[in-house]
Amino acid sequence: MYKGENFKEPLLTAVWQYPIYFDYLPVFCLSKVLHLNEQNRNRNPCLNKPCNEKQDCQQLMNDENKYICLCKSNFTGENCSIKDQQCTDGYCGSGSLCKPNYRGLLMGNELPYCICSFNRYGERCDIIHDKCLPNPCEHNGSCFSTSLPNTVSCICTEEYHGKHCELKKSEVKLCINNSIDHIASVIQYFDIDFTSLDLNLVHQQVDQTLPISIEYRHDHTTAPEIILVKLFTSNTKDFIQLYLISLHIDVTSIYATTQINQKNRCYHIHSLISNNMTQTISNPSPIKYHAFCQNISNLFCFRDNSYLCVCSDNQSRVECFRYNYYLDICSYCMNGGTCVKGNRLHLQDYICLCPPCHSGSRCQFNSNSFGFTLDQLFYTDLVSKNYKIIFRLLIIVPLLLFLLALPNNCFSIMTFRRQNCLNNSIGQYLLVLNIINQFNLGILAARLIHLAINITDMNSYPLINNYLCKILNYLLTSSNRMVYWLSSLIAIERVYMTIFLNGRWLGKPHIARRLIILTFIGILISDIHELVFIVSLYGINKDYGGMCVIDFPINHRSIWLKFHLIISIINSILPLLINIGCMITISYVVTQKKMKTRQMIICMYEKHN
Repeated sequence: MYKGENFKEPLLTAVWQYPIYFDYLPVFCLSKVLHLNEQNRNRNPCLNKPCNEKQDCQQLMNDENKYICLCKSNFTGENCSIKDQQCTDGYCGSGSLCKPNYRGLLMGNELPYCICSFNRYGERCDIIHDKCLPNPCEHNGSCFSTSLPNTVSCICTEEYHGKHCELKKSEVKLCINNSIDHIASVIQYFDIDFTSLDLNLVHQQVDQTLPISIEYRHDHTTAPEIILVKLFTSNTKDFIQLYLISLHIDVTSIYATTQINQKNRCYHIHSLISNNMTQTISNPSPIKYHAFCQNISNLFCFRDNSYLCVCSDNQSRVECFRYNYYLDICSYCMNGGTCVKGNRLHLQDYICLCPPCHSGSRCQFNSNSFGFTLDQLFYTDLVSKNYKIIFRLLIIVPLLLFLLALPNNCFSIMTFRRQNCLNNSIGQYLLVLNIINQFNLGILAARLIHLAINITDMNSYPLINNYLCKILNYLLTSSNRMVYWLSSLIAIERVYMTIFLNGRWLGKPHIARRLIILTFIGILISDIHELVFIVSLYGINKDYGGMCVIDFPINHRSIWLKFHLIISIINSILPLLINIGCMITISYVVTQKKMKTRQMIICMYEKHN
């Protein structure tokens, strides 16, 4: 795909490459949907300059990890080393690209193929025909020639539309006075279908704070009949207030000042049913909605789950329109956050209202106890301008730690593998502890390297990233907790030997092996939920980059959160308390025995004297 501008040479902007299977057949049907997306510059394989100076390197749109080297204009042959004489002699017109061997076998490759710039046409781009002189686009519209000689395309300013920008857009300008506290706002513009009485959404915008003035233009002959404002006063869907700020029929433009107050608030019918109306309209149907306007003074509008209703000026009747209340609801947020959608045509136009102790563009950051992750710790540094320094450190430092610890742990393993050490439980524990320590450092290095690559988006395989997030987090968490519990088992063994000097049962090797196996099984089972709920969240940094997060299902989220917290406390706090308790117990027992020994020595000394 080439991009053309007036009086400039065409610029190659996108390339797709697909294989042709069964190329021996006379005909091959290729049908593809081409997606033109903004690509991530940080992972562009062309940054390494794999092509020579006579070639253009182009990243493939359908596989961002691959590239293709295409000959520059006028060049052909292997490695584009041959300069075509016909192109050099000016076969193609000025400002055009000359491509030898681009015509294909059916058309014949004897002559080059010319890619014309704007305003030039013909097989050799030698026909100049500028339909933009004089400019046919009105009201300062920009004129662009198209590939057809007798047609142009007009890019209009914001105020106008039409084939030649001859039509003025319908305009809405509202100044809004608001004194209601809120954390997000949605403005919805509706056209009324007077045949079906449906409210058709024409535009929707979301803001964290309601603007004091809004402007909107669209191509219809009349301005939107109804404009609604939804204020989110809390991070849950139950605390939403709906206001009707504009109601104009058959007007081309709207210029007004409006208020956000109780007079134009559209309450749900359940909140309008008072005690004195319970018998008459306790379970109202739409045909009885006139009673709300007749019995409640100054009622402007109200709604139910399907309709938005507006009372007449004299409060005698009501007009109801079919209204989808959930047009602004989306599902991109995590950890129970409320997702609020803006423009429905723009995928990234939304905001997340996060619950307490959560933050981030998708509520992915968790500051609860035992909920903080390595990704949160390094995320800000890895998306900053100086991310390359942190990226290198996250790769170099864990690898150095792994290599430095390797000799020490290897020598320790060799020591504790001796039969004399394996004849008692302490030797069994220390042998396994050194193995787990080295394994833990290896997993930590792999986890940090994957974290750095994932956040900086240098790996474009979401499925692989997802599996790595699950496996590496699970192994890192489990191995850490195995180290804690092995230290606790050693402490318990020392207390046992201190209290029972002649006790041998807990110190038997087979008892130690069984305790190790049971401990490992318990840890692996208790942490297995992380394999299920940890996922790789992609697109957290301007549509690219990922991070590992734990995302519990909404239906049973509170139960899983409590379970995760309890397991974390048991595996983190309990081993610490056991070690502290064992240390105090050993100190107390040893002190008591020393005091008894001292008293015995004093008594023996007094007897002899």
